[in-house]
Parts: sequence; structure tokens; C-alpha cells
Amino acid sequence: MLMAKRLVNGVAMVGRATAFCVGLAVVLAVVLGIVSSALAADGKPFVLGRGNVATKVSTLFNKGVGPALGLKVGADQAPLRVNPEAGTATNLSADELDGKDSTDFAAAGAFRAAEVVDASFPNAMFGGTYTSRGGTLVISASGSAFRSSSHAIGPGKIGVEVKVDGQVRGKMIGYANERDSHKALVDDFMVVEGLPPGPHEIRLWTMYEHGKCWGSNTETPDTFCTHLDSNDHFRVSVMQLPNTN
Repeated sequence: MLMAKRLVNGVAMVGRATAFCVGLAVVLAVVLGIVSSALAADGKPFVLGRGNVATKVSTLFNKGVGPALGLKVGADQAPLRVNPEAGTATNLSADELDGKDSTDFAAAGAFRAAEVVDASFPNAMFGGTYTSRGGTLVISASGSAFRSSSHAIGPGKIGVEVKVDGQVRGKMIGYANERDSHKALVDDFMVVEGLPPGPHEIRLWTMYEHGKCWGSNTETPDTFCTHLDSNDHFRVSVMQLPNTN
């Protein structure tokens, strides 16, 4: 009887020791598992909500149909963030940038610019030719002029028109407070739309109201009595805007 009691007590002690060891093993497994997950590195699982460190490239490959990764966030939240020092993502094809797709952006080579006139009178009046790709041109023009004592009876307006293919597209306007004194004309910037591809002639034209200037009682300061000579220099530049239609 005494022998049986001792045997039962021994078995109970072994059971308690075994349970303690098993419990300790579970606790250690949980603790060490959490620690190792928090410091997940090469070859370890990727843990959501925690920092993950890798020293090699991690690749996600989907052998099925569809994308390999899907990111969903709330409204106005960035789905992805990189550090400021990050370089360029190789072979990245973005569908939109700031809500705009590729058709909303122009390639750098789509912009072109050229100077078509850089000469003094009279050569400047012959103008120049610009070959357009079609679309919109921005033309800038500058120069000078004066009112001649032999062509005007007093001070007043002076100006030069800018014509594209024979049609007036802009005007450089100025005012001469006295005759025989050259004055800078106000630069003009013209936006010319709808031109077909090909060469386009750009010419300058003196604004002189015949029948009103010099020897006529109808000349007023508002009358354009423009005169030019070799001291008047002109420059005309053209910039081609990309055609986004």
C-alpha cells in the first residue's frame, strides 16, 4: 500500500514537471516568436504593422492572372511612400501623375523656338519664314520707330504691324513726343492658333495713314505717322507649342 502511494505521488510530480516544461516552452515560443517577427529580416515572414528589414531584393511573383500586389487606402491617402533619398524606379509605368495621364503632358521635344527676324530697316521688313508642325505659335516682336519732320506735322502715335501669311496678328505700338526722335515700341506677344503644318511667312508692316499725315488738316496725335530708317532694329521670335488635340 505504501509502495503504491509513493508511485502515485511520483507520477504526479513528473506530470507537474512535464506541464511546467510544456508551458514554459509555449511562453518562450510566443515571446521569441514575437521578437523574431518584430525584427523580421532576410528569410523571415513579412509582418504587417511592423518594421521589416532586408539586405536583398524581395520579389513578389504572381503566377496567376492579375497584378502581383494590390494597395487600397482611404480617400486622399497615399498608397505608397518612399524615402526622399530614393532613386528612380526602373521600368515603372505610371498611369497617372497628379490625376493626369500621359496625354495631358507634352514631350520636351514638342516645344520648338526660332528667331525669324534680327535686322534693321529696311531688311527687317522682308521678315522671315517659320516652318510649323501645326497647332499654336507664340510670336514675340520688338523694335523702334519715329515720326519724321518730313512726314508728320507733330507728335503722335507710331507703330509696326506683325503679319503672318499676310494677315495682321499683332501690333507694336509707341508714342513719339517729338519728331525725328527714335522711340522704342511696346513689345507684342501674339498667340496664333490653328495654323496648318508647313512654312509660314512673318513680315513687318509700317503703320502710316496716308492722306492724314503731313500736309493734311486731319492729322492728330492719334494718327499713325510712322517712319523708319537704318537706326531702327527689329527682332521677331517664334515658339511652337505642342499640339495636344
